[in-house]
Amino acid sequence: MKKVLTLVILLSVFLIPTLAEAQPTPPDVPTLGPALTIISSGSDHTNVKITSPINQTNYSGELKLTISVEAVGMLGQFGNVGYSIDGGTINSIRNMAKSVDDKTGYPDWYWWKTTAKASLSLPNLPEGFHTITVYYGWQYPSYLEVSAYTTVDFTIGDAHTTPEIYINSPSNLSTTNNNSTLLNFYLRQIQPTATNAAVYYSLDGKNYSISSIDATRIATMVNHVTTFDQEIVNISDGFHTLSVYCQVSYLHNWVLTGNSSVQFTVDTAPPEIALHSIANKTYSNQNVALSLSLNENVSWIGYSLDKQGITTIRGNTTLTGLSYGSHNIVVYANDTVGNAGSSDTVYFNVAKPFPTTQAIASAILIVVVVAGLLVYFKKRKR
Repeated sequence: MKKVLTLVILLSVFLIPTLAEAQPTPPDVPTLGPALTIISSGSDHTNVKITSPINQTNYSGELKLTISVEAVGMLGQFGNVGYSIDGGTINSIRNMAKSVDDKTGYPDWYWWKTTAKASLSLPNLPEGFHTITVYYGWQYPSYLEVSAYTTVDFTIGDAHTTPEIYINSPSNLSTTNNNSTLLNFYLRQIQPTATNAAVYYSLDGKNYSISSIDATRIATMVNHVTTFDQEIVNISDGFHTLSVYCQVSYLHNWVLTGNSSVQFTVDTAPPEIALHSIANKTYSNQNVALSLSLNENVSWIGYSLDKQGITTIRGNTTLTGLSYGSHNIVVYANDTVGNAGSSDTVYFNVAKPFPTTQAIASAILIVVVVAGLLVYFKKRKR
């Protein structure tokens, strides 16, 4: 037993320096190299945190980068830490404050966890979108392996990041007499750091895709006004709400949405016309009232009497000087969007009025008087 214990102690004494030499501490170099050499985005034993700047936040003035890196390494060895702005050169962060904690759940003599922290001022950045990435890894003259990194997106100043949409057609609160309409709108305020976008419209709450824009096409939309045309068909009569949305992705974490809405009405039904004061009957007056009602607002009303030319009227009127005999009339109207309607044809007659009782009595009286006079003069001649 004593021989075994002695052997273990000797192996421990000689093995620990050997492991340390096999995992040398990476050199503290000015740069870690280009981001394209990243091999993996994380591991079970490394945690990279950025506490400033905060993701998707707008800043002005001086900006500090504050980070912490936790890494489990053999015998507590710690790799390089660096950062890049907007995908540029990865710059090493030197003189980090480090603390070693050997309570990692691994054998104390083998794996140790090291926590390193740093806070440094970032250079002045122009207004707009920016991204900062912090890397942890190892670097050698001919080989780079980054084992973990994290990224934060932020803006400086007034970036005008929300996409703007303006709907030209259909006009808000307009009415059309067509069951299809052309949706015409323009999109602007796409920033240079946009990676992709999706444009779609919603009709009465149901979404329809218009376009999916990849990075190649979106490059042509940056700082430009882009026009879209979309034909919408089979729209039912009635009141509708039409909305257009644009969802733009920026950098790694930003997704910004702009929208615009209009409301419009589809009316393809002709106006309904009802005639009230004129019907299929005989009138004893050569002046007949024409009274009508409509179920909607109209822009024009007219009538045709006896299939002759159309006479424009403003509303209720009177047909005057009608000849005795049979007649027919049709009333026409156009609503405010151009739908044309007509009433049923009404047939009627105008007849000479029959003598009244008073007129008959007067006629009888005249006959009696005349007859009496004739008898009187006849007797005098005798």
